[in-house]
Amino acid sequence: MSDYLTAITLPAWSPLFPYSMIRFEDCTRVVMLGRLKPGVTKSITPFPLEPMGDFILISWLRMGAVLGLPPRNNISFSIPCKYENEIGKYCTLEYTSTGFGLAAGRELGGWPKKDGVFKWEETEEGVTVEVSRYGHVLARTKASFQASDVDARKWPEEFNVPEYGSCNLQVRHLAKTVADEPELAEVVKTDYPNFESSVSIAIDSTFELSNGPLDEFNILGDIDILSARYEKSSFDFDISRSIGVHKLR
Repeated sequence: MSDYLTAITLPAWSPLFPYSMIRFEDCTRVVMLGRLKPGVTKSITPFPLEPMGDFILISWLRMGAVLGLPPRNNISFSIPCKYENEIGKYCTLEYTSTGFGLAAGRELGGWPKKDGVFKWEETEEGVTVEVSRYGHVLARTKASFQASDVDARKWPEEFNVPEYGSCNLQVRHLAKTVADEPELAEVVKTDYPNFESSVSIAIDSTFELSNGPLDEFNILGDIDILSARYEKSSFDFDISRSIGVHKLR
């Protein structure tokens, strides 16, 4: 298919926000590099994306106010992947604290987002953060700052993490009804231009994950946390673009 089109659901007279690109400032992130059991990343990464190894990136993010909206939080579970000549991250699941984030992700980039209630506590010693849904705590991280600030803009070489760039590659499945098997897979790319990182230091971190009433994580199995870092940054959030459509059957 030579021409790619993406779905638009909001009316032109009431867009989600009035810009094709917005700037996210005052962002704090706790990112963990994990390893899943062999074969798991392949089972949760949709065609036509291809996972690059058994790595998973678990990212807690606290974002500053933008467009007059209050600060918000999210946690994402992403797989380094490739698609044709593109490399990036595939977000297999994300929880976010605001309706704006929920709508923007689904509307523009094909993110599989759910709502969540977050607690973020930060002291001179470290960060404790958790997300809950329907009164059940789904995930919790306790991160401790190390005695000396070790630059962590790249993961330790010992883990052989492939270069996965900075973009997101998402897949939207298209079917006649939500009850039917998908017929098409649309690949959607989102870039983050003008990324600026002011802090990126190594931290010690724990991660706990448990099922909730409507949230099951058994498919992930045991997650081996290999490394973690604490970041402060700002970046532009570009409008997402459809870069490929593939027939599934």
